[in-house]
Amino acid sequence: MHYDRAGLAIGQLDLGDFVGPARVIDVRGPEALCPPGVLASHLEACPPRVLLRLADTTDPMVWPAGFRSLAPETMTLLADSGVRLVGVDVPSVDPESSENLPSHEIARSRDLRILENLALSAVEPGDYELIALPMKLEGLDAAPVRAILRPFRTS
Repeated sequence: MHYDRAGLAIGQLDLGDFVGPARVIDVRGPEALCPPGVLASHLEACPPRVLLRLADTTDPMVWPAGFRSLAPETMTLLADSGVRLVGVDVPSVDPESSENLPSHEIARSRDLRILENLALSAVEPGDYELIALPMKLEGLDAAPVRAILRPFRTS
């Protein structure tokens, strides 16, 4: 709702989008915007949840000035690949200086869910089960989650 006044409140969202198979992809790089080309080879047979490591390390007590974010074309590629939820380890999928939030707008227009400020620095790239249930806060646009990743069990 913070970027779409007609959007659903966090307590109205389907929790199924926040639980299930997820892929962690390391897309750290020198560009301020993560371009779609760095993701293309990682999206074959991709689950509907993608978590992107954009930062080397994160300190929740320090604002990461100039953090890497997602190009709108990257959000479009993810949506076109069947992704329903995009998670990042930075404060936003858009640059901190953005006034029109183009990556958020892609998420809105394609009905994607976003998780921001994830702790991914100790997570190896690969496929996991994600459990990231948002608190059911009535009438609000966002909520904290306790996101966990579990390896898939082979037995």
